[in-house]
Parts: sequence; C-alpha cells; structure tokens
Amino acid sequence: MRLGILCSGNGTNFENIVRTCYRDEVVIMIHNKKDCGARKRAAKFGIPHCYIKSENEFEIVSLLQAWDVDLVILAGWMRIVTNKLLDAFPDKVINLHPSLLPKYKGLNVIERAMEAGETETGCTVHFVN
Repeated sequence: MRLGILCSGNGTNFENIVRTCYRDEVVIMIHNKKDCGARKRAAKFGIPHCYIKSENEFEIVSLLQAWDVDLVILAGWMRIVTNKLLDAFPDKVINLHPSLLPKYKGLNVIERAMEAGETETGCTVHFVN
C-alpha cells in the first residue's frame, strides 16, 4: 500500500508511522508549515516531502495522485480538509486524533484532559467523510 501523509507539526506520529511500515509504503509527506519538525523527520528517513499551503488542496490532491497514493493519513494535519480531497480519495482518508472522540475535539486535547482530571485517555483513528 502506498501511503501519503499530511503533517503540520513536530512529526512524531509521522515518524512512528514510518518506523512501523515497510520501507517503501510511505511514498510522500506533505506539510503545510514551512519549518515544521515533520519536514526534518522526512528528510532524515529519505522520504520525499513538499511544503504546500493547506488552502491549496487542488495542489495537494494533484501531488498525492502523481505519487499514486492508496491511502491518505492526516497525522497532525492541523486543518479541516474539504471535499476536494475527500472526493479524490473516497473512503481512503484517515485521521489520527489524540483523544477519545467525541471527547476533547480540537486543539490541546491532552492538556485539556489532564486539567479536567481524567484518569484515562487515548487516541482515535477514524476514516474522514
């Protein structure tokens, strides 16, 4: 399976995906922040990566299609995707979210769970539709 990963931040989820996949599965990483940590991690692993502003979803879709991606993974992609991406990859976009949804949507969810005194938390992996 050929994976395309979209990142915005430090890239810890990206690196964990790369480390647990076969070497040739992660074929492209797109980041929407020029100097994010994910960019450095992609370079470290020799994975092609590209900066594209997240509002340029047409470019993102075109690049993912050019790399013949089978599955798109939102790994710390800090932007809501639109139908441009979802229509191009129907039932092939998954998101990693660091809380047990529907609890703690949005940003800073781990900190918010700790502040709320939660004794248990987790993450959600779900298809985006």
